[in-house]
Order: sequence, then structure tokens, then C-alpha cells
Amino acid sequence: MPVFCKTLGYNPRLIAIEYNGEILHRQYWDTTVVKSGDRLEIVTIVGGG
Repeated sequence: MPVFCKTLGYNPRLIAIEYNGEILHRQYWDTTVVKSGDRLEIVTIVGGG
């Protein structure tokens, strides 16, 4: 689980990570090295009606 999940209180089962425009599969979360210039987008499920 990425450190930011614990730090920000995210439930890793309820988020998706986009890395440089592509969905980053969970199996690569712990091994992907983010370099200068990379883009990350973190999307979480929000309930409501």
C-alpha cells in the first residue's frame, strides 16, 4: 500500500491511481518509482445521491 494512503487516510480499496495518463495497476503501487515530471492523479469513490 502506498504511504500516502496511510498518511491521508485513504482506503486503498476505494481509490484508483493514474500515472502519466494510464491507470496504475495495484500490483505496481509499491514498486513504481515516481520521477520528476511524472503526473499522478488519485481518484476516490464518493457516495451520495
